[in-house]
Amino acid sequence: MKKIFIMRHGQAQSLTVNDESRMLTDLGRLEAQSMANKLQQDCKIDAILTSTYVRAKQTAEIVAAKQENIRYQDSFVDFIPSGDAENAAELIKAMVSYKPNLNNWILVAHMPIVSYIVEQFCPDNMPIFATAAVAEIHYNEESGLAELVAMHLPDIDKKAS
Repeated sequence: MKKIFIMRHGQAQSLTVNDESRMLTDLGRLEAQSMANKLQQDCKIDAILTSTYVRAKQTAEIVAAKQENIRYQDSFVDFIPSGDAENAAELIKAMVSYKPNLNNWILVAHMPIVSYIVEQFCPDNMPIFATAAVAEIHYNEESGLAELVAMHLPDIDKKAS
């Protein structure tokens, strides 16, 4: 059984020149840090996949800094906001198959594709993600079946930020 965590990046700057270069805000960094702390306590991540956009990479770096045993990390254009969710899910499955010794994966990407990817793994489940939220999926590679077991939210007080 593999665990696949699908994470939306932390809060990002408002759209300026182009969407690709938007960076995390201070609040976005706090959100990502909160989720990184939760993941550190609950699971040892083996592999990180990200979109090629700056804010997703920044979020992934924050998560990776809290993990001790990242053995694979890569970014793909397939995970950008306008990406094709079916292709993105197939890429994740292919990577999981290609790296069978890695059991706990995280993808850091964007709305709406994170919702659509969850639905590709778990039909009839298309959660709306808050910033830095994580969907936890248990995936049986042999049967191809997956279950959405939890949605995790960052634990920060946005009013105090």
